[in-house]
Amino acid sequence: MKNKLPSKFSKFTIIILLISLIFSTYSCKSYYQVDTENKPSTERLDELENKGKYLIIHDNSSAYKLTNFKIIDNQLTGVADILPKFRHNYMVTYSEKKNPYESKNKEVLNEVHIYTTQFIELNKNIEIPINSITRIEIYNKNKNATTKSHILGGLGIFGGVYALALAAGLIIILVAFGGR
Repeated sequence: MKNKLPSKFSKFTIIILLISLIFSTYSCKSYYQVDTENKPSTERLDELENKGKYLIIHDNSSAYKLTNFKIIDNQLTGVADILPKFRHNYMVTYSEKKNPYESKNKEVLNEVHIYTTQFIELNKNIEIPINSITRIEIYNKNKNATTKSHILGGLGIFGGVYALALAAGLIIILVAFGGR
């Protein structure tokens, strides 16, 4: 005669495993935040240049990597180049929400997006007046969201292991003592 697990126990185990799966799937992620500054000053752009940030310049139609950039006479100068494909993954951001990034793409934390009303030509030396820059977005690690995500992920994994251990223990007990 086969032993059947009590239905309450089966349902409880399934619920714990599903919750654990959800926690572990949607957690243990890293997040960045977007700090937006409207009409940045020349001093602020100089500061970003000195920090070695990766500049992405946006005009009304596209985005480019800005290399060899400098601030000269209230103008941002440099060469507009093709933006690597993986950088396009982080173009749409949410200032009020969490922005996830893959751990292998930590360089997203070094990005600064500069928005201008001036038209940009690819592979050309450009000179953008500072007053034509409408805003900048600086990407930084969102430590709070990342920490919460890792804690919830750990709890989910722990809950799953606990539920499996509990289920295995009860099955062993039922099989060992169920026939008596």
